[in-house]
Amino acid sequence: MPPGPAAPTLLDQLRQSLGSGDAFLWRERLLTERLMRNITEKHERALLYLRDLIEAGDDQPSHGELAKTLSISISVIKDALKRAQALGLIEWDRQYIALPDGSRRQRANHYRLCMPAQAPQPRPDVRRHRPSKPAFLQSQSSTFLPTWSPHSGERPLPGFEARFAAKLAEEKQLRAARLAHRPP
Repeated sequence: MPPGPAAPTLLDQLRQSLGSGDAFLWRERLLTERLMRNITEKHERALLYLRDLIEAGDDQPSHGELAKTLSISISVIKDALKRAQALGLIEWDRQYIALPDGSRRQRANHYRLCMPAQAPQPRPDVRRHRPSKPAFLQSQSSTFLPTWSPHSGERPLPGFEARFAAKLAEEKQLRAARLAHRPP
């Protein structure tokens, strides 16, 4: 019996899923997403390295391997993957190992590159937002007054600080008077 067509290897399936022209378009899309500030330079570097690994046949790298190779923290790798998934650039399936006691443990994910159908656009929902100051500090910064001490030699400020400094000076005089009238 003549042998039938050989089953395509995993590497062949990966090459067919994203041809060379598509790989170029994917890289261009990644660059566009970075220019729109949907991803950072580190995210782009991590995703390009992951693309290279997928094209080489390794579609299951761990976060630790990626972080160590690229000298990037694991949190940056995870953030890059989450953003890429939200943008439609990558998909993954979770992989598990069955343990002898019947439980399972997660192992490295199986990653696939995707080409989003919609045109690139700024996506503030996938970015991290870190305000420079909390809102309550931003509102107080315009009313903040520097502190004053009786030892600074400057004129006291009106309001609470002036009253507080006057109270301290009064208590100091009372203490001195008590010490002066104490029997020997």
